Amino acid sequence: MTTATLKKNLLHTIAELPSSRLKVALDFLTYLKERDAEWEATTEILHNKKLIRDIRTAKRDVANKRHGAFASWQSVKRYV
Repeated sequence: MTTATLKKNLLHTIAELPSSRLKVALDFLTYLKERDAEWEATTEILHNKKLIRDIRTAKRDVANKRHGAFASWQSVKRYV
């Protein structure tokens, strides 16, 4: 089924919904749209080799209690 056909069928189905169900349909479609955006961001992060390497290093530092490898909250909050 083509995208155009899917959209046409979707609009037809929406037009037939009772008004009490339109909010539910809108909420669900909004959820799907936001979920796609979240997965896109997740995929972008997972493909960032340097960021993944930095996260692994930070996890090792936490496990080995290397607290000096991290900035204190007091120094960070000045820039927030």
